[in-house]
Amino acid sequence: MNQPGQTSVNVGLVGVGRWGQQHIAALEKAAQGKPGTRLVALCAGSAESANQAEARWGIPCDSDFQRFLERKELEAVIFSTPNYLHYSMTRQALEAGKHVLVEKPMSFTPEECDDLIALAARQQKVLFPGHEFCFFTLWESFKELLAGEAIGKPRYGSLELRRYPYNKGAGGWRHDPDRVGDWLLEEPIHYFDLALWFMLESAGPPTRLYAVSSAGSPERAAWHENFSALLNFKDGSYVQVTRTVASFDFRLQIHFTGTKGTLEGSWCAATDRDLNPRADLTLFRFGEAAPRHLEVSQQTGHAYDLHREIEAFAAAVRNLAPGLSGLAGRQAVYLCQAAARSLNSGQTVDLTGWK
Repeated sequence: MNQPGQTSVNVGLVGVGRWGQQHIAALEKAAQGKPGTRLVALCAGSAESANQAEARWGIPCDSDFQRFLERKELEAVIFSTPNYLHYSMTRQALEAGKHVLVEKPMSFTPEECDDLIALAARQQKVLFPGHEFCFFTLWESFKELLAGEAIGKPRYGSLELRRYPYNKGAGGWRHDPDRVGDWLLEEPIHYFDLALWFMLESAGPPTRLYAVSSAGSPERAAWHENFSALLNFKDGSYVQVTRTVASFDFRLQIHFTGTKGTLEGSWCAATDRDLNPRADLTLFRFGEAAPRHLEVSQQTGHAYDLHREIEAFAAAVRNLAPGLSGLAGRQAVYLCQAAARSLNSGQTVDLTGWK
């Protein structure tokens, strides 16, 4: 537990693979924030991995999850584990009285998300979905411009990701349908979340969704290798979400057109964690002869901004700011499930279960 006068949040991390190591680096940065964080414990999937992690970082590392949860100094847990473990482990952590930041997807179904949200409310603990794109400085600037009506009222948006195929993950979990869930939950979930973040305030709730996909080979069909979804909103506006994993770089382009102009943002690099990305933000205004190339930091993306998500989580734990809610995690899972239904049926899905 915290000592008198200590405001930093004592955090434990579950998962020390590639993305877990990204979290460790981000936690080092978040330690300097307000209220700050202290990484006090790690948890790995095997005794061998636990011993290696403890030797590398000098932080106690358990291979027994229950023993990890019993650490009295532990206030909050970050989960960087394969998708199929998110629901059960988050539930156990909340039952143990811990605040939770869980990587997307929060769970495989909206019903399981509802269960976690209700449990967090009963326990009076923070349940924070890991939708880190909302904390990238590039996309924060994009949202601020939309909210400030730089393009008037948004009427159309597109979010397109082009990237290389997924790596297999530890033990091949990311290529296993039972452990990844659905590949829509692995990455398109991020862009559904961004679409909602950009649009909900001005457009109202989504009403319908239609999705299509294709693949270059039968073994990649389950990946939804090339995927697009059209998401309609209550006010008549719509957003198109497109993702391909048949590309050879990592490029995210977002374009919104409104009643007074167009806003375009892009982030591209060799990989998603590249230290030398290129970020651009351009505003086209009705009646202006030339576009405005807006100044943005080039140090934005996974390698630079993940600590900002952790800082927001710590602030929510200390009641300094609301942070993301479990509801945001539920909404993104719901849209992925709706997209899967549309792909299976070939029909538009009415979003009657929206919350």
